[in-house]
Amino acid sequence: MRHWLASRHACSTVFSLPSMRQFGRSPVFIARSTLQFIKFKLAVIVYRALYGTAPQYLSDRLQYIADLLTRRRGRLRSSTSSLLDVCPSRRVTVSDRSFAAAGPQLCNSLPDDVHSAPYLTTFRQKLKTRLFRQSYPDIVV
Repeated sequence: MRHWLASRHACSTVFSLPSMRQFGRSPVFIARSTLQFIKFKLAVIVYRALYGTAPQYLSDRLQYIADLLTRRRGRLRSSTSSLLDVCPSRRVTVSDRSFAAAGPQLCNSLPDDVHSAPYLTTFRQKLKTRLFRQSYPDIVV
């Protein structure tokens, strides 16, 4: 949470945005930063689950598409991709928000350079940059 406060202060200082108090009270900023924070935390948990540093029950929910077999017991055409299998859901409201559905969807939407980062610190750094640029496309960094 400290990082978000520091980045908010840095943005307001560097880019001559409204003061931190005015900027922080904006409902749009609060909604954007909360959504980006949730995406960041979810992506980090998925990364840790894929590389074995998260609890086993989370790792069991994730599977690469390349590891799936088709009905004829053959490999899929996308066997060389690093995409994750997104569990199909019946209900839009609850099932799409589950870890097994939301985690792979988020990681599949990331570019390859972020998704294939060798270390957690590198992944976090690239992910923060990506989410900041998505949230504030008019600010050039």
